Amino acid sequence: MLILIHVFYQYLTAAFIASSTVLNNLALLFSSSALAFSDSAPVILAHCGCYGLTDPEVSTAIPVLNSLFDMYPNLMADTSNLEVRALRLILEKVDCSRLLFGSDALYVPVWKAWLGFLQALYGASHQPEDDLIRIASLNARYCLGLTPETIVRPVCQMHFEEQSNDVF
Repeated sequence: MLILIHVFYQYLTAAFIASSTVLNNLALLFSSSALAFSDSAPVILAHCGCYGLTDPEVSTAIPVLNSLFDMYPNLMADTSNLEVRALRLILEKVDCSRLLFGSDALYVPVWKAWLGFLQALYGASHQPEDDLIRIASLNARYCLGLTPETIVRPVCQMHFEEQSNDVF
């Protein structure tokens, strides 16, 4: 089971974040027997919980996000639909092993999200190539518990292999 938490930016004002309501609400969510998910169920916080926040508000939200990561080892956050400056702040101060690339493809073209992500990553990271592989691939694989045996091969690869078998 995978759980996605989509936080509306109206609720993540600096005053709201400072009040620890986010921490309390997520603590209740994680301990809720009604949801009945274990500590191993991956939980993804959309937009790193920072969609629509100003740079100062993102700076205020980052310690809260890091606290949540400390409290919940199965919590991840995605980078979807964040401004480059906000994303750069996050990439500078959040462990990249807890981040997943996200595009918000219904609202932002994937190519545009990818370019913004790369711009922020190369401005923030001391190891951009390694962090790119983690955020865009390995973290999702780990989060979803995928192994080479469970990863579906792309259709074009399967088609190529079928044609190759026909030749021989």
